[in-house]
Amino acid sequence: MGEITIFNSFEGFEMNRTPVQDAISAQEEYQLSGRPTQENYEGRLGQSMSKLNSFERRSVRPLNERGANEMMSFHVGSAKKKLHSPEKSSKEVMQRVFDDQELSLTSPSQQRVLEQEEDRIIDQMQAITNNLARIDFTTLSPNRRPSVPVDLEAPQEFDRISRGSLNGRTGGRGFLLNVNENGASIDQESLEALYLSYLEKVKNEAWFLGNDLTKKIQALLGVATSGPHEEALGAAVHLLHVVIRTKEILQSDQVALILSGVFAALPSFARGKEQMMMIILLEIIALLGGSSIALANIGQLVNILLDTDLPLAQRSAFLALYAQGTHGFSVLVNLAAKEFDEFVPLQILNWLAETHEIRTRIIIPSLLNDLALGDQRRKMTALAALNRLGSLVAESGGLSLLMAQMGEAHIDRNLVAATIRSCGHTGEMALVKLLRGSNSSSSTLIRKVVCFVLGWRVPADAPPAMRVSVVPYQVAEHYHLQPGTMCLFKGKIAPMNFGDTDKEESTGTTQEEETLEVNSRDFTAALQRYLVVRQSQSREVEEEFVDVSHRHVVKNQQLKFLFEEGEQNADESYGNARISAEVVRALVACLSDENPGVREAAANTLGTIGAGEALSALEPLAKALNDGDANVRAMATWAIGRLGPDAGSRCLRRLCELLRDNYWKVRTAACISIGQIGQGLNSAQTQTAYTALSKVLKDSSINKLTVCETIVTLGVDGEALLLNVMKTTPAGNYKLKAAVIQSLELANVTKPTIDFVIEELFRHSSDAMIEVRRACLSTLEVLRRRSRNNVTYLKPKNILPLFYNFLQDSAQEIRELAVASIAAFGPQGELVFIEGLTKDRNATIRVECAKGLGMMGVQTFRALLFGLRDVDEAVRKATSQTLRSRFAVADVIAEYKEKHHQKPAIICAIKEILSLPFWLNPETKSLLSDLLRAFQADVNTGKMSSTIGAEGSFYSKNTGRSERNMSPGKQQQFFN
Repeated sequence: MGEITIFNSFEGFEMNRTPVQDAISAQEEYQLSGRPTQENYEGRLGQSMSKLNSFERRSVRPLNERGANEMMSFHVGSAKKKLHSPEKSSKEVMQRVFDDQELSLTSPSQQRVLEQEEDRIIDQMQAITNNLARIDFTTLSPNRRPSVPVDLEAPQEFDRISRGSLNGRTGGRGFLLNVNENGASIDQESLEALYLSYLEKVKNEAWFLGNDLTKKIQALLGVATSGPHEEALGAAVHLLHVVIRTKEILQSDQVALILSGVFAALPSFARGKEQMMMIILLEIIALLGGSSIALANIGQLVNILLDTDLPLAQRSAFLALYAQGTHGFSVLVNLAAKEFDEFVPLQILNWLAETHEIRTRIIIPSLLNDLALGDQRRKMTALAALNRLGSLVAESGGLSLLMAQMGEAHIDRNLVAATIRSCGHTGEMALVKLLRGSNSSSSTLIRKVVCFVLGWRVPADAPPAMRVSVVPYQVAEHYHLQPGTMCLFKGKIAPMNFGDTDKEESTGTTQEEETLEVNSRDFTAALQRYLVVRQSQSREVEEEFVDVSHRHVVKNQQLKFLFEEGEQNADESYGNARISAEVVRALVACLSDENPGVREAAANTLGTIGAGEALSALEPLAKALNDGDANVRAMATWAIGRLGPDAGSRCLRRLCELLRDNYWKVRTAACISIGQIGQGLNSAQTQTAYTALSKVLKDSSINKLTVCETIVTLGVDGEALLLNVMKTTPAGNYKLKAAVIQSLELANVTKPTIDFVIEELFRHSSDAMIEVRRACLSTLEVLRRRSRNNVTYLKPKNILPLFYNFLQDSAQEIRELAVASIAAFGPQGELVFIEGLTKDRNATIRVECAKGLGMMGVQTFRALLFGLRDVDEAVRKATSQTLRSRFAVADVIAEYKEKHHQKPAIICAIKEILSLPFWLNPETKSLLSDLLRAFQADVNTGKMSSTIGAEGSFYSKNTGRSERNMSPGKQQQFFN
């Protein structure tokens, strides 16, 4: 077999083999075998573990009485005979990893075993489904209901699973619902399929095609209240759709017809606990709003609301009651004030706290009261809560109080300004007015704060950014506060920056959920006082309340997903809301402010707004490039780059001049802006930029990495320029080399020129300087991820040998980077680590492979046992440390719970490791001892399919033949 040649030229990173032994990549494996690449890698990994299994069984013998006596006189010389001493070179190890002879697929006999196991699992699942079909859910008490989730997606299973075996109307409580540990939810996909199926069935009916709305309502009511179960649900959903579309034109007699039919049918569905049908009918009642028929049947709604067996229907019943105006609101408040149940009143209070009306009439006024009259702590918590409630604060009349707080001396003006800005367009205009009207020297700080927050993009109707939770007063954290404090904010006392959305997405971080805790005692008292006020209002005010409640009903419908025509407009979401022209004009005016801090803040915000709304600020910002204050020049320089390539290219000559500015911030900002506008430059402008950037790269007046990254972003010519710099830079100037190499992470991987970049990186990977080698390794890994396996020289068979060679680097940090890079390959990287640990003669590589196996997961435990028997002490220590730090006894037991055929080998390996005369860390010894007892317990209870023979051979209970007498193919099949 030919050996891998670690090359000195770019083309040398290939395997020198015969045509038969030519290595194939993972993608080629997929094309040849028709099997997923991941599966092929796992197959190879399984074969490698099988060979480890066989090696362990041949080299380890369980102790009988004679063996125990021999162990008493065991000495170091004889122990070394049992130690694992790999003899392969690094080249041979990588040859083994990529040898296509080791890529054999699962044998036919193994495939038959897998198919039989799959058939067995399918039979078990079918039996479970058949048993569930015979369950009558209505006969089970709440404590006895099955907690097993039921898949209701198949239409043919609807009737069988949901109705039960006794009555066609008695099993509906689980129909079209998903039940899990988090509660129940509507099966949206199945409900949509059922509705579409119903529409397909009735699309040719005369009543469906006609324009007579009354006849359509009568037909739908008839089917919904007395038709077959699935047709009844489809008709009910369609009736809900009709109500949504025609609510504004429905006549009073048509409304009466719908409500009469719905209330007549509702009791029977409630008795049968048919929750899905109840939700549909209750939402129809809620959408139709207050009426004499609904008020006459309000008792039905109350009964459903109090039935804790119907959690989803309870929600819809609340909406139906809330839609009945003051009468329904009075019923809800009275129910919430009673102590007949520990759950329902509190749930009603939480639902009320979600409504727009209660938040603007009770919760926000309470917070404003804390802001006006409370101590410093109450003021700050109230401000933070108001900041999260958005435009509701302005609707509650709190904007004037917030504006007054901007003049307070002992308050966080950033938080006040952020709260005003969170009020949407109204708050934005209030801040613009404040910016224009405050010109005194004492208001400089206010103008700077206002300039900063005006760059935030806040949707016109931003939802509250925190959860409002009503809790029992007995457990609320209000005892240490002054009387009358109804709300307590639990979160970070800082502005909610609407401009940080992109940052959170890029970093993968999310803000922790914040809560406004409302104590039930004070909240209930406030609701009762508000009820008295509401009952005394005029008809006009009552109509306003009805309109508000209707909007809440529409917004909180549980079935609105069926009729939504599209997602929310992107312009209305966080980070995409537009900045008004008034804001841009106000900020441009601030560029002429007498205070340099205000001018700097205005330029910063204009740059944050960026291309689009702030394009009109190009000329004022260009003038600010000559500002006498260096910080203003720096911020204006950066802002111009943010205006886009077309606008920024007009200022290129001035930006190149600023590369020589006396202040380092200005020079750095100019370099960054040139990179941002690079794609909009013509060839002459690009050449001008290259010339200016090459000069500053030589004199080191700007950070080298910043300059190199700017050059790369200008295009492939910039990449060629940097490659030439790498070739001509003296060996001792490692800082410049490392900067150039690191900047090539931004190279264009879709262009053919990427091959020249990779060639130069390979050539410098053996540089004498640690910084250069580290930069090469890091850059190659970034390019590999970005290329997504589309660049030939970055595919596993070409890049893995280089990463593997880095495992023996003299610098620990580089070896750690190499381990992480190999681990990123998944199963193929795991195979590399196993081969390295068990075959490579270089102890340094074996140490790093042991660490890498620990990163791959608990499934590598068996392979790591080889490291504990290694002839080299450093390998044993590294393996021991890996086991202690990354593996727990419970995790290993869980991993091998069903792998009974592997446990004998593990038992033998652990016994031999514990018998070796070398020192073993007590924690590692304890871990191995615990695992030994656990696995031996499985053997003693008869759960294993093989036993340990008297001479150390493993016998199959089915065949009675020793593994040693099997052919290699049979051995692999047996131990897999």
